[in-house]
Amino acid sequence: MLANGGNTWSVENTGTMNSFLSLWFFDRNTGLVAGSSGTILKTTDVGGTWITMVSTTVNTLRAACAIRDDYYFTAGDGGTILRTSDLFVGIPGPLQSGYITLLLYPDPASDKITIKTDPVAGNIHISVFNSLGAEIITLVTSSSSVTLETGDLPSSIYFIRIGSGTLVRTGKFIRH
Repeated sequence: MLANGGNTWSVENTGTMNSFLSLWFFDRNTGLVAGSSGTILKTTDVGGTWITMVSTTVNTLRAACAIRDDYYFTAGDGGTILRTSDLFVGIPGPLQSGYITLLLYPDPASDKITIKTDPVAGNIHISVFNSLGAEIITLVTSSSSVTLETGDLPSSIYFIRIGSGTLVRTGKFIRH
């Protein structure tokens, strides 16, 4: 119960301008929001920090929920239902350390894609792989935000791996 009966509210910065349609907290600290353009964010500190999750849809997501601590779901327009059992893999904490955030946009991409990561000490190694597993782009940068030209790539699904020291993260994007 709030000490002041809910008379004082504070704005939480999520880092996105997308609309949210569902908010679900699994416990006192840990929650998930879902909304427009396939946006999924998670928090482990009562909303103090929101981490963008990699979503496999651009459809509007209207619901989020969990079944025990095993499965997490979002559902939305166009018959979209997304399920994961690893929503909290990679979150720093007593069970795991060494997490790096990866944000790719726009997805699907046409002529370029922007890659954003957490600022890290040292260089970030970026590799892009085609659907056959062949490495087609490599880049080493010290910047936490990079734009790659994708206009010469054929339409397909591509996989990306970023790493810095022991920190590694993978993701995917569509080139149309």
